[in-house]
Amino acid sequence: KMWPQVKDYLDGLSCSLYLGKGTVAKGVDLDGPETGKLVERFKDTRSVIGNKKFVSGTESGYSFLDFPKLDSEKVKEIGKINARNLVVLRAMGVRKWTFFTFDNDGMYESKKWGSGRIDYGMWNKASGSPKPHAATWAVSARALAFVTDPVDASPCPDVYCYVFRKGNKTLAAFWAYVKEDIDAVINMPSDWSGMDFLGRPLKGKAGKNHFKLNDRVLYLEFNAPQKSVAEAFRNGKYVLPEIYLSLHRVSGGKVCVTLKNKSAKDWK
Repeated sequence: KMWPQVKDYLDGLSCSLYLGKGTVAKGVDLDGPETGKLVERFKDTRSVIGNKKFVSGTESGYSFLDFPKLDSEKVKEIGKINARNLVVLRAMGVRKWTFFTFDNDGMYESKKWGSGRIDYGMWNKASGSPKPHAATWAVSARALAFVTDPVDASPCPDVYCYVFRKGNKTLAAFWAYVKEDIDAVINMPSDWSGMDFLGRPLKGKAGKNHFKLNDRVLYLEFNAPQKSVAEAFRNGKYVLPEIYLSLHRVSGGKVCVTLKNKSAKDWK
């Protein structure tokens, strides 16, 4: 209701970009860009403000309850989610995304403000060591620097691919939102090089390439036109499970079991 009254006086929109389930704790689910509906939320925003106004994320992050160990599975999960968030935000044309916070403020660890249990930091305050998502942030920032003209080349549900121009090269960032590795075969239009979400180097030749995809972003660079790279990923072959099973604790005495049909047929 307010936007029509203020839009002519604003260059853009700055907002917090928290994705719903953002507490890192035992037994608590986490939202990434897929379950947090990040793309859908930006489309809704654009439907209101139009395409000429910039969008900037001034605050976003995750809270770590009871100071989990740096190598715990939940903490490592944020590293994977963070890389996927950055790719989607770049593809949506977000100008800036500020993480809250890089170093946890001591007041959140006090009994007055955080019950003595809350850590928002990208760095572990006690040890001075970075959490895994500090590493994935650095890798993603380097991979996505100076990219332009994003194209959504996602070939099917649960497999995501965004293709950018990067100088005189083409960058593809892709992953599969699955619990276990899936097989993929992609006919690459040129030789390629790149890295995974932690910066480990990758390379391959033109022609058919076999991948094991999961929720960890891969960044691949090509000396090939953006259109050819996008078509290669759209036309790849991906082997996905037909049914997903998930368990969610509703309360101390109640568990919800969900079966999600990912096939094109009905199950009885």
